[in-house]
Amino acid sequence: MPPTDATPKTSRLPLYLIFAANAITFIVWVFFVLKHLIDYVRANFVDIFALPELLAAASSFVLAFTPSFIVMAVSLYWYQRWYSSNRSKLAQEQLANLSDARQSLLAAAVQLESFEHELRAKNAQSERLDAELASLRSLNAETADDLQKKLSALEILNKRSVWFERILSFSIGVASSLVASYVWQYVQTPPG
Repeated sequence: MPPTDATPKTSRLPLYLIFAANAITFIVWVFFVLKHLIDYVRANFVDIFALPELLAAASSFVLAFTPSFIVMAVSLYWYQRWYSSNRSKLAQEQLANLSDARQSLLAAAVQLESFEHELRAKNAQSERLDAELASLRSLNAETADDLQKKLSALEILNKRSVWFERILSFSIGVASSLVASYVWQYVQTPPG
């Protein structure tokens, strides 16, 4: 992910706060405290401005900037001690989270790949079953046509056989009747 404009501003915020605290300390020190400190040193110890000019300038400089340097040093120490270490811990946690997310994505990719293979296998099986179904339907249609022809042939044979059986039954009935009448005549006529 490319760095955004918000990233440098948020990461430099503690440094801006240190600079602001140092500037406020310097202003308060120079305009409010330093005058009272110089008056106190003159009254109790030595007059700073009675010293040679270079020594007076050096002592004024040291008195003016020492608290600011001390505040800056302490601020930078605490910045380095807590903020930077917390930032590195946060970065390590984020890297661990990214590693976990990467592992999860890899697992999801493997899962999707196996799902894709299953889907392709089922699709191939479905196509094979569709082809078998189509062949069975055509075979079924052919078989149904053959069966229909055989049934119609059987029906025709059945009709012929029914007529044949009827004619045969009629003939047997007529023959039986003739035999019965001859037998009846034979039984009715006296011998002789």
